[in-house]
Amino acid sequence: MAHPALSSSITYNWTYDVFLSFYGEDTRLGFTSYLYNSLHQRGIHAFLDDEFIRIGENITPALFQAIQESRIAIIVFSENYANSTFCLQELEKILECFKEESRLIYPVFYYVDPSELRRPRESYAEALARLEKRFEDNKHKVEKWRLALSQAAELKGCHLKPKIANEQECITRITKEIAAKINQQHLHTTDYQVGLVPRAKEVITYLDLWSTEEKKIIGIWGAGGIGKSTIARAVYNSIADNFEGLCFLSDVRKHSENPTGLSHLQETLLRTLVKEKDLRLGDYHEGIPIIEHRLSKRKILLILDDVDKLEQLKALAGSSNWFGCGSRIIITTRNKKLLVSHGVTSIYDVKELDDKESLKLLSWHAFEKENVDSNFIEACNRAINYSCGFPLVLEVIGSNLRGEGVNLWNSALDQFKSIPHESILGAFKLSYDTLGKVEKQVFLDLACFFNGEKLAIVSDMLLCVRGIRLEYAIKVLTDKSLIKIERACVIMHDLIEDIGKEIVRQQSPCEPGGRSRLWFYKDILHVLQQDTALNFQSGKKNFILPGEKFPEGLHNYSRENSVSFWVRNMFPTTFLWILVKDNQDYVYSCQFSVDIDEAIRLGISSKWSSLSPIKTNHIYICDMHSMIHNTELPITNEWSQVKAAIKSKTQETEGEKEIYFGVHVYDLQSNLENIQFVEPVDYSTKDICVKHKFKCYQDLQISVDGGYIWSGGRSYDNLIELCLADCNRCRRIPALHHLPSLRSLRIERLQRVVTVDSEFFKAANDCASLIVPFPSLETLHFEDMISWQQWHSIDMQAFPKLRFLSFVDCPELVGNLPPQLLSLEGLRIMSCPLLASSIPKCPNIHELAIIKSENVVLQEQELPPSLRRLAISSAHMLGPLSEKSHIEDLTVDCSDAVPSPVIHIPPSAKQLDVRNCENLKACLVSKAPLLHLRKISIYKCKFLPSLFDGMERLVPNLKELSIEGCPEMEPFSASGIAFQLSLSFSSLLYLTHYIARDFNI
Repeated sequence: MAHPALSSSITYNWTYDVFLSFYGEDTRLGFTSYLYNSLHQRGIHAFLDDEFIRIGENITPALFQAIQESRIAIIVFSENYANSTFCLQELEKILECFKEESRLIYPVFYYVDPSELRRPRESYAEALARLEKRFEDNKHKVEKWRLALSQAAELKGCHLKPKIANEQECITRITKEIAAKINQQHLHTTDYQVGLVPRAKEVITYLDLWSTEEKKIIGIWGAGGIGKSTIARAVYNSIADNFEGLCFLSDVRKHSENPTGLSHLQETLLRTLVKEKDLRLGDYHEGIPIIEHRLSKRKILLILDDVDKLEQLKALAGSSNWFGCGSRIIITTRNKKLLVSHGVTSIYDVKELDDKESLKLLSWHAFEKENVDSNFIEACNRAINYSCGFPLVLEVIGSNLRGEGVNLWNSALDQFKSIPHESILGAFKLSYDTLGKVEKQVFLDLACFFNGEKLAIVSDMLLCVRGIRLEYAIKVLTDKSLIKIERACVIMHDLIEDIGKEIVRQQSPCEPGGRSRLWFYKDILHVLQQDTALNFQSGKKNFILPGEKFPEGLHNYSRENSVSFWVRNMFPTTFLWILVKDNQDYVYSCQFSVDIDEAIRLGISSKWSSLSPIKTNHIYICDMHSMIHNTELPITNEWSQVKAAIKSKTQETEGEKEIYFGVHVYDLQSNLENIQFVEPVDYSTKDICVKHKFKCYQDLQISVDGGYIWSGGRSYDNLIELCLADCNRCRRIPALHHLPSLRSLRIERLQRVVTVDSEFFKAANDCASLIVPFPSLETLHFEDMISWQQWHSIDMQAFPKLRFLSFVDCPELVGNLPPQLLSLEGLRIMSCPLLASSIPKCPNIHELAIIKSENVVLQEQELPPSLRRLAISSAHMLGPLSEKSHIEDLTVDCSDAVPSPVIHIPPSAKQLDVRNCENLKACLVSKAPLLHLRKISIYKCKFLPSLFDGMERLVPNLKELSIEGCPEMEPFSASGIAFQLSLSFSSLLYLTHYIARDFNI
């Protein structure tokens, strides 16, 4: 639920302009009364409490509501202000509400020096001393008041000094300043603020507004249509009162397109901030020194919206030093690289709306109410899936379909999926238009074929076709929010994928053969069967890439001039992919043929004759089922070899080219009984010989119930991933070291393997000086090896590129680990209770997990500065970690039954996860405040009585707290958990998420 205060600050819809906090006996009939009347005469609606509102010693709900609903707070600190617990509670609530929402607090030090509040002395010291005696059993309450007074002393306001101050002049000045704030024009954000408030709040935390001396630039980054500008306007409305000058420059990209655009933007900036109406700049270089000079002493808020070039930033906000102390500059952009190049380190990545938010926003736009009628739920869910959480898309759909029936909704959504609405297309195409030529081609390739594919496979495939390395292009597309890399896969929003496909479709709307890429099954067959594959630019053969969407992928792959597979009984629907790669483009004259068991030669029908001249570096697809569906297989229920080949029709040197073949079978799972990609063998024999002669086979998984013999090892030169699993009769792991391209090796559930011996690193006839074992291996994973006991003869040269090493569920393993792995970034040892070894020397390690493996030796001096994530059992619990430690994520799992000690948290920690520590009774401790800690999760710590002693001091920036299965945890006194948490720990101003289960509330 949105916090009403911030929601009001965004919509500038306040009940009161000003809330007055004061001690009645000191100033009610004097200064405060005159100030109230002065504000009232200027039309400023101020809240002044009546005496009857103050009943008892606790703040009343009416006063608390008035604080929440006020735009500005004026606090009059007089001599006896701290004598009133009512005033101190009022101050505490003002700081809590106003600081979190970045509203203006204006202190008036009425014949009191601010230093008396900062380090209490005189009347304030006496008052706090009396309160400490009065609340001897609750000193925590007095400490909160002391902290609140200290924080208020740092605020900028008005100081009336004895024998100097003129009260009437001060009242006039305060009224004038408050009126200027009230009269500031706010910006319209959006008609419906669904999801806006939490995102604006998060941006505000990046600004650190209470650091009044710092000058800060932050970025708001995200794809087009995701709401960057709306969030920026909401933040502007919320924090505007804290600045002397305000300027929101919208559509910087658009206004910069004409030759004098930047100079006009500079004129607008100066006209807005320093009222320089007559300034005319001939060139933006003239404006830079003027901006620096005129704004260097002013505390301003500047928002640069929709920036797309570094030149714009250099002209308008070249450095934070251009502006006065306390200034804040916010930049919205689609290009993260732009922010990084400008030295911006605080970058807010705008997240899409979740499904619940999306449904609510769509409902408001389509039905003008919060909840959707039941008969529209299915159609709305389709719209939400299509929108991918982009507010612009939901607005377009809702506005266009308002008042229409369900049938028209479904029809329109079908059309949007095929041909995106022009408003949606335009918003996203702006990002595409800013790409370079190579990046545009890569983006279209990813959109049409590779969404969701592994990055390594995509890079290899496009390197083959494009002839360039893709690291830079991938980085550009990531920085522009067009793709993300998650779990080593290329991820693109379905909506952005549809936009990319629409860009390709517009190349030739009516004839698929004129498009640069084809991905839809019917379009591919249409082009091949009708021979319409004319490139829309050159008039030559169409260029078609293999992809993930359809067909789903290549089931077989070869880099020779032929490819083979085996069929029986029938031919499944099979597509053959052909690429002739060379260092230059030309037409390769060739003869294409298909043979079955080298006895039946299949001729090519006329509709495939166009394949005879194949353009190099272009991929073609042919439907083999259409060619051979009338051909009878020689013997029913017997395997027949199908061989497709290309050979030159001229005397060109074959060695100058690389010929690639791929085979894709439609609905492979239904056809597994009738097609094989390796020569079928008799699985009843004692040993299974797994062979493959295709040199570019990239992914092999051996997972059969039997033993095996590895043969022909050097024929797997391009093997990248290998998984050996469930080979229950296997007693040894074969020589794998010589696979030059192997990056990932997983060995799982080989239940009879006892020893990994020297053969694993080196065959008997190998020369150690000539072969580096596992030269390319990056990931090595052993799991569920229940009989594995020893790892012998570890080659010191092995694993030069190993990044991730893991041992999981190896209960009998007792051998040593390699003494050093210089490139290792992650090490995981779990449920290996007999493994007695030191961890390898790993100077670059980022992640380390040692769980339920109590004999592994772990000492703090072994933890390198690069370590960021550490997961350990209580048996490995370290003492207080050095301040040089950079551990950000600490997990402690005490399920190894070792008594749970005190847990020491490193100062650098951002996330803490403590679980299964049933005997933990001591508090979690730290030597210093944990300023970086944002998230704490406590699970099944049955006897833990509390988290920290002085929690508000130790974790002032906590955002998320989860407690589950901790029945002895000290209870909270109120029923609303999140509310009471905020009430009990008032300094935890940034806490946004709190979960409690099995908690003694």
